[in-house]
Formats: sequence, structure tokens, C-alpha cells
Amino acid sequence: MVSLGDVTDPALRLEAPQAGTIYRQIGVRLWGEGAYERESIDGADTKYPNFNRIEADDLVVNKIWARNGSVAVVTTELSGGYVSTEFPAYTLKGERILPAWMRLVTKWRGFWQACDEKAQGTSGKNRIKPGEFLAIEIPLPPLPEQRAIVAKLDELSDKTTQLNAYLDTVEADADALIRSYMFGEQANGYEKRKMSELVSLRSTDVAVDNTQEYRFAGVYSFGRGVFASAVKSGSDFAYERLSTVKAGDFTYPKLMAWEGALGVVPPECDGMVVSPEFPVFTVNTDAVLPEVLDIYFRTPSVWPELAALSGGTNLRRRRLQPSDFLEYEMSVPPMPVQTKLRDLRVSIAALKARHAAIRQSNTALVPATLERIFGEHRAPAVQPSGTTVGFPHPLDVKVKVERPLTIDKMNEIAVAGWAGQLDD
Repeated sequence: MVSLGDVTDPALRLEAPQAGTIYRQIGVRLWGEGAYERESIDGADTKYPNFNRIEADDLVVNKIWARNGSVAVVTTELSGGYVSTEFPAYTLKGERILPAWMRLVTKWRGFWQACDEKAQGTSGKNRIKPGEFLAIEIPLPPLPEQRAIVAKLDELSDKTTQLNAYLDTVEADADALIRSYMFGEQANGYEKRKMSELVSLRSTDVAVDNTQEYRFAGVYSFGRGVFASAVKSGSDFAYERLSTVKAGDFTYPKLMAWEGALGVVPPECDGMVVSPEFPVFTVNTDAVLPEVLDIYFRTPSVWPELAALSGGTNLRRRRLQPSDFLEYEMSVPPMPVQTKLRDLRVSIAALKARHAAIRQSNTALVPATLERIFGEHRAPAVQPSGTTVGFPHPLDVKVKVERPLTIDKMNEIAVAGWAGQLDD
């Protein structure tokens, strides 16, 4: 283990901000997510007497949020940007530590914890003092081992990216398949029916009691469906009446329907309430299945048609009134096709649930590997000979990504529903 002060030097490229000069600002995300470019600023608009110019491979620290992993190694794309004096910056001693190695360290939970410990009890919102930050110790094997481990982690990261891209492709193909039944050539023969024949508007049914709490449902924009929202006290809002939603009902917010905020109420939202700004409709299941409505109205090509029906001159204030919605016509497949769509939708939902579990494991894979590499080897020290005691040789760090990840292998993983098979 070595202290950060042993492998860094202060990066001081101070410049006094000049009025009329535009400065690219750099920020640092939390939890090891790296640096990013913020909005540019005119030198006349800052309160700081100095900015510090940042170059590629600098180590930058957010003094306030270092305890939450707001430390980053700057990429080439951000070189030449500026930070305020609230962001101490350091150059890395290339003969001791690789920028890529330090970047891995910034993504390690143990490093965040060390920053948190150093920040505890300091003044000014738990700012970490530069001296305390530089006293933090990190694992540091010889450069050849750093390169080997970095290469392994890069390879693993690439494979997790491949897997996520594959899952996205599979889900996009599944969505395209189910929508082809609604909007493909065969849809030309479907009967056009007004929404008034398919759904019935319900009146509000809940008189608000200021002493009671109500669990609200909401509707995401862009076809992401109905979700469980906040619990609110009756004294926290002005509506005198609300509507109860039941599983299988159809609803939307008048204000955002044109942006794809429509959907069928899922079972987990059964019994929740919505405000009068959310019309609630009972679905006539003899004419159309709720799943078919959900597929149809969560499809992006439909939203411009709803926008045309929404009144209002201000784009962001357009409202889709229930009376206009009930006049809208949609192509309704025959019931046998609707039943097939419902069954297919259940299968796709199960597929996406498996994919969600894979993504969760996939997301945890790199952090878990970092913990294995760093967390189990926090005691080693670099010897004068350049060797290490206690730090694993890179060939012993079994990330297990030797085989190329083929499409067949990814498909096998997707079917099995366990990202852990990457270790096979």
C-alpha cells in the first residue's frame, strides 16, 4: 500500500478568470463515474479568483463529495477544461502508477470508504482536506502487473457491454415482432373503431379526507407505462376528489399524453388513486383486450396523432381531453389475433424479467471483481526491488474472460438467465 501523496504531485495551472473569456468547466460525478464537461462560463460570472486548467490523466477531487466517490482521472476529451479551487488536482507519477490503474481505484468501494473516513468531522459540509486525501493509501503493484490487471478488467468491461447490447437487441426485436401484428401489412384489414366503443370514462369516486393518506399511481412518458408513485396526505394537495384505478383500467395524464404517457394499470397498482387530471377508463374486454391497448398506445408512431388531438397553443401545455380521446379511432385486430398478442406479451415480459436479472448481475460484475482484486489485498507493499508482498500476480486474478463472448454464448446466457455463466 502506498499513500496518494507518494504517487502524485499538485497540478497547479492557475489562471485568473477574464471577463469575456469563455471557460469550459469540468465536474466530477459520484461513485467513480468519472469526470464530465459542465456548462461553459464567462470569466465575469464566477466568484472564484482563480481557475485551474486540467490536462489529460490529471486526478481531480471534489472536496465536498469525495466521500461519495467524486474523484476522477481526466480523459483526453476533457483536457484543457477548468475547475475551481474546490477541486484539487494532481498529476500522477508515471514511473509509479498508470492513469488507468488510478481510474480503477476511483471505482473501488474501498477507496470511497477511505475518502469518507478522511472527510468525517471536517468543517464545511465534510469537505476532505487535500492533506487528508493525499494520506489515503491504495494498493500499488509494479507497472507490469498494473498493465495486466487493467487489461483484464477492460476485457471484462467490454464483455459486459457486449452482453447488454445483445439483450437490448433481443428486446427491441421482441417489441418489433409484437408491434408488427398491430401495425404491419395485416393491420390494413383490421376494423377501425372509435375509443368510445372500446373504453368507458369513469367518474371520480374518492372524496378527499385531509386526515387520510393516499397512494398515487403515475404514468411515465415515452411509453414506459403506469407506475406506483408517492403516498400523499389529503392535506398536501388541493383536489377534492380522486379516482381509484383498478388493474386493467386505461389512463393517461391530460397534459403529457401526447408524449406517450398512456397505459394500462398493472396489477401492482391496483387500488391506487390518480388526480382528476388523469381520466380513468374501463376497458370493454369484449371488444379489445387491455394488453392490446397497452401495446398500441405505448408505440411511438401513435403519439403524433394524439398530439394533433391535444389542445393548447403552448407545446408543453397541450392537454388531451377525454372527449377528444374517445373520438380517436384505432385499428382493432380480430379477437384471435388479440389473444395471440396477449400470450406473446406475457412471454416477452418474462424474457425482459430474465434480462433484468442478467443486467443486475452484469452491472455488479466489474465492481465485484474490483473488490476481489483490491479488497482482499489491502496489505501489500511495494518492495525496493519492485516486487510486491501479498499482491496477487495478474495471472492469479481469475476474472475468467479468456474465451471470446460469441452470440451463441450470449444467447445461452440470456436463456439461462444467469450472468454468472460468464465465468464458465
